[in-house]
This record gives sequence, C-alpha cells and structure tokens, in this order.
Amino acid sequence: MESGPGGLRRAAEALWRGGAGVEPGSEGWLASHLEALAEETLGAAVRRVRVPVERWRVRGAGLEPDPGWAVAQPYSPRADVEGPPAFVPGDASEPASWRGYPAGSIAVALEPPNPDDLKAAALLAWEAGAPALVLLCRRRRVIVGTGVWGYPYWAGGPMPVPVFCAPREGAGRLLASGRVRAWVEPAVEWAWGVTLEADAGGREPMAAFGAHMDRWPGGFADDTLGLAQALAAASLASGEGVAVRLLYFTAEEHGAPGAPGWYWAWGSRFYFTQLADAGLEESIAAYVNYDMASTGPLASGAPSLIDAASGLTAGSRGPECPECDSFQAASWAGVPTLSLHSLWAPGVREWYHTPHDTPGLVDWEAAWRAVLAGARAGAAAARGLLRWQAAGAELRRLLAGGPLRARRILYLVEAAAARAGWERVYRVLSRRELRAVHWGSYRHGSGDLEAALIPEAECVRRALRGEPFDEAIVAGEER
Repeated sequence: MESGPGGLRRAAEALWRGGAGVEPGSEGWLASHLEALAEETLGAAVRRVRVPVERWRVRGAGLEPDPGWAVAQPYSPRADVEGPPAFVPGDASEPASWRGYPAGSIAVALEPPNPDDLKAAALLAWEAGAPALVLLCRRRRVIVGTGVWGYPYWAGGPMPVPVFCAPREGAGRLLASGRVRAWVEPAVEWAWGVTLEADAGGREPMAAFGAHMDRWPGGFADDTLGLAQALAAASLASGEGVAVRLLYFTAEEHGAPGAPGWYWAWGSRFYFTQLADAGLEESIAAYVNYDMASTGPLASGAPSLIDAASGLTAGSRGPECPECDSFQAASWAGVPTLSLHSLWAPGVREWYHTPHDTPGLVDWEAAWRAVLAGARAGAAAARGLLRWQAAGAELRRLLAGGPLRARRILYLVEAAAARAGWERVYRVLSRRELRAVHWGSYRHGSGDLEAALIPEAECVRRALRGEPFDEAIVAGEER
C-alpha cells in the first residue's frame, strides 16, 4: 500500500468497487481482498473471528401511488396497509407534531433534521394510530429503527409500523391520491459474520487499529475509507518497530441478534467482550478507530491518546464516540481508545447512509492527517510514552468541583493512581464508569447521545453550569 494521500485514495477506491453495500454475514469478496492486502502490507497472517449476526432483508416492498424510488427502512415489520394520506407538519420526531393527527391515516412527513431520529418518528406515528409512515427525503437513505424507546442492549424488535424513505418530489402524488397503500415483506436470516484480526510483531502490549467492513450502498467515507486508513496507520506504526494488531469488524451498522435498541457496533462488542472475558485486554495498549474520518476529523477517546494525536485541526470532543466501534473497546474491555471520525462535522448528515457517500466528498489531505495522528498516538501507547497525567486532569475536572462525595471519590482515585499509575486507574474506570448518556427524554424532545465518564458527576457539572436537562438516561442500561 502506497503512503500519502494519493496512495490512501487508490487503496480505498480499490476496496469500494463502485459503492455496492456490504451486509453483515456477506462480507465475502471484501474480507478476502482485505486479507490479501493486510498480508501484503504487514506481512502478517490474518485470522477470522466468526460472529453470529441477524440479517434483515426485503423480499418485496412498495407504495401506491408510486412516488418514484422508495426504500423500506430496516427494521420495518411485515405489513400491507392502506388508508387516506395525512401530512404531519413540523418535525415528525417531536410529539407536538402529532397533536390532532387523524388515526388510521397513512402518515406523510418530512425527514427529521437529524435522520437518526427516524425511530422516534416511527414510534410516535404508531402511538398516534398511523398504520405506516412515509418520510420525504432529499436523498435515498437507509436508517435503522427498532420497536423500543431508547437504546437497551438486549430488548428490541422491529418497528411497530413500516417506514419508507421516499423522494420529496413525489409528495404531491401521495397527498393528492386520496388513498395510499404501503406494503413490506421482510425476511430475517441468521448468518455468520466475520471479524478479521492480524498481528504484526510479537511483543506486547500492542497498538490496535481498526474500522468496520459493513456498509450501506454508497458507503465510501462510512467506512471504506476507514479500512484503508486503519491499514495505513498500522503499517506506519509497524514500520517504527511497534507491535500492531489490525481489526476489521463486521456488524457495525446493524446485525445484532434480536434487533435490540442498541443495534449498532455488534461486531466490536462481541470481539471486545470475548477479549475481556479471556483476560487479554491488557495486551492492547490502545485501540485507534477510523470511522468517516473524511473531512476535518475529530478525535474522541482517552485524554492521553487525544493529547498524543496532535495535528488534527478540528480538535477533539468528548471522552468517547458512542456511535463508534471504539466505544465497545473502552466500555466493555477497558482498552484506552482513540476514535478519529467526522460524525459531527458540518454537512455530514446530508450524505451519510446514502448512495451519495462517494470519494468526491473526501478531503484527502485531512484523511491522511488522521492516519498520521492515529499512528503517532498508537505508537506512543505501545511504547509507554503517553502522558497519562492528562487522564488525571480530566478526572479532576469532573470531580473536583462537585459535592463532598465526588471530592472523596477523587481522593480515592488519586490515591489508587499513586500506587498503580493513571493508566491502570483509567482502564478500570473506563470499563466500569464510561457510559453513553442521553441528555433529555427519549419521548418528549430527543436530546443528544454522548459519552460520559462517571455520568453522575457530569450531571452535577451541567447543573452547576446552569445547563438544564429534564432527564439524563444511561443508555444501554436505561437508568
């Protein structure tokens, strides 16, 4: 694999093959191509880790009258319904938009400003008595929805009503028709997905680099680019004499058995849970994740790794990225992580999960800077050169200004760090206290999903700063 922005682009485009989707359990040619590329670049044998996945497929679906292209969204249930159309004004993911909605009507609404709020719109449509929901979209898009409020790890199932993404220019035909029919015939299949693992160099601890293989149609920045970036970063670190592990995960976009509320990042959760259960998490000094690091990449993760990944002009945000595979490494195995991504960059929501996610959207100089930053941070971790006092500073920021109990916890944590070191303390706290938090009610005005280290302390900090929130829910645990 060639170095530099040009080499990165050529490698990523070779993996893309025009943007066909890659479902969990059907990695096929892509996994074989990645195996050959990793063996050639790193000189390492590649192992396959089998992962049980659940695939949602559409045998048939449609809308009448035909509005043009229309896509049934996963996980829509089996249904064949019809009724008069009714337009939902405002944001369909907000409860106020459904007041006075005529039950029994096929709901037609604009796509929510945040496409990921599709699930909330579907659940509100069901509560309002709509047998189906048609979201009018600027671009053909795929967003997964489930049948539960929130993000529990094990409870879930399909959405209660079928949901379609349809072109905005077809809205007139739908609303003027007087009667709309919507039907979906889904199929759920069990399959074996595959996670690829390759080690170069025999020493421990090692620096791990990775990305996810599965993608929706389009899928260049999300996450074909990440596959090439992870290999490039691993190659750079290995060239400096650092032991590296390359990880390519299945089932990041979806595929968790039972369609739980937290449906994403199943492949990495499966991997890092097994790693921790086997007591092997200490063999990894850090995990560097690449996910849509395509334009003005941000760094999220352990403060010490963010500190080592200097040179990213977009800076950093949060102790972790809950939408990324790296969150599973940190919260399930206590592995220090760095996630390089553009998930919160301006304009990203316009094209992600659409066929418009193509190579032309990538800032190649920025994408290569993310490679260099990740390689630099991973190598520093493997060599024991991280400034772990940065983790101590973050904990003092969280706890020092809190109530008496928080200050007592800080005293105990600092005493433990004096004996075992900040790295060990951060690993333990990360596994036990790093959580995804939903700021605000799931049902009444959705808030943001963010990562928080010691969520209760973050609640106190926000309250003391005068930042109001009606609820703070620990996602996954729903407490």
